[in-house]
Amino acid sequence: GVAALVRPERVAVAPALEAPADWNVFDATVDDVVFHGANVHYRVRLANGRELVASRPNDAAAAAAAGDRVQVGWAAGSAVMLEE
Repeated sequence: GVAALVRPERVAVAPALEAPADWNVFDATVDDVVFHGANVHYRVRLANGRELVASRPNDAAAAAAAGDRVQVGWAAGSAVMLEE
């Protein structure tokens, strides 16, 4: 199989993403939120069961909590494809 690798800081998290056409966007559920000073690390689970980590600036207005349904996405050029 093939796996897509994306750096956590390249992954956007929002209740609903208004992303450009060249973005990959997926529905997800937040499993865990860890605060690291100026950043927040979100561990989310995609609908297919795969886990993803996103690292975003600590902005209270954009915060998500464990259990929230969100959308995650990244620019297509941010992904590196590797064979599993």
